[in-house]
Amino acid sequence: MSYWEALVRRTGVVFTQGPCNTAGDATGLGTQDFARWMDARCGKSGKRPKFVKLHVLLATRKAWPIFLAAKVTPGNRGDAPELPELLDRLDPELELGNVALDPGYLTRGRVEAITARGGRPVIEMRSNTTIDPSGPPEWKRMIRQQRRRPRAYANRLRRRDAVEATFGSFKRRLGSRIQSHRRHAQRVEVLARVVVWNLLGKIFHDRFA
Repeated sequence: MSYWEALVRRTGVVFTQGPCNTAGDATGLGTQDFARWMDARCGKSGKRPKFVKLHVLLATRKAWPIFLAAKVTPGNRGDAPELPELLDRLDPELELGNVALDPGYLTRGRVEAITARGGRPVIEMRSNTTIDPSGPPEWKRMIRQQRRRPRAYANRLRRRDAVEATFGSFKRRLGSRIQSHRRHAQRVEVLARVVVWNLLGKIFHDRFA
């Protein structure tokens, strides 16, 4: 874990008391670099800005949601493979509650990773999701909870909206594009903005909570 990733964890954990409900997702931030592209069907080509991806776990209970763990990757990286590492980056003393995620994270391995960390997986189901008799017990338990108490499950899943709203506010306040060109500098710049967001959250809670 880098210095800035550790700083994200340190600035985020000060707000957590008791079981911490979280939501996970990723968003893209534009860069100053461009990549060539070509549409083979139309025969057109051009340049598109490259972007990096910010993967996060977010505490959803507060009026100002706080980032608990963050990782920056190239823009073409998938969301679900980064979840186990985000879980590992959470403060060891953090008591994890519900972890709300979109269907992109719906795999047995991710469900097991959340449960192993002490959390409760709350992942949006696909229409063809089934209980696999040979699957892990955590997977079966999550699907049964969704089927037996769909309204309660939907209420827990609704916390996922907080991370999408937070990404919007994050970009409006701190920018949706980064200025750095080198990959390491881009990662530092994005994580520094995450730390600033958490510190602004502390000021907000100290003043208005």
